[in-house]
Amino acid sequence: MLAFDEQAVLKQAQQGYGELTQKGAVRVRFYLHAVRDDLQTKKNGYPVFNDVPYIEIKSVERDADFVSRPMKPEDPMAHPTEWALFQGWLKEPKTHVLKLPRLRPSEALLLEASDISTIEDLAATASVRYGENTHLVESIPALAALRERAVIWLGSAPETVKEAPAAAPGELDELKAQLASMQAEMTRRKGGRPKKASHGKDTQGTAGSGQ
Repeated sequence: MLAFDEQAVLKQAQQGYGELTQKGAVRVRFYLHAVRDDLQTKKNGYPVFNDVPYIEIKSVERDADFVSRPMKPEDPMAHPTEWALFQGWLKEPKTHVLKLPRLRPSEALLLEASDISTIEDLAATASVRYGENTHLVESIPALAALRERAVIWLGSAPETVKEAPAAAPGELDELKAQLASMQAEMTRRKGGRPKKASHGKDTQGTAGSGQ
């Protein structure tokens, strides 16, 4: 998550909720949030965390107005485009812009305002939109410099750094089972029968947020 008030955002993100005080245009993203599994931690004697799908809903007009919480079964139906982007990220995750070396807070805010959340997207961005106005990246010196840094980083970073580590055996299946359960619950609420889960082969590759 890109911070507007870093300490406040971090605190609320850790708690898993925020506050959306005004109605209006919003940006939505799904992402994975690590949640401590107290039962397994106690059983195993070491910390155990699970990846849980979360949703972030943020006001376009007021950065301080947002909600960050566990995903509800009806959220994917309410935000199908963002849900599709999240599912695509699960198959081919990208590198969050906060991983860009020496990124300053002012630059992070510029990227957030430009709706750019990954280094890969930054490197490929030709234009950005602010409200009703569209600007070429070259017309914004700070953004053009960031794009150049992203291109250089992608070309020089070792593959082990650029790409997210492959999920441990069973982790992706467990997450997919969790998502399938939520989708089945949505179908049940609509009065239909849940579709049979697919057992096709997964593809892995290298945010969310997201978003």
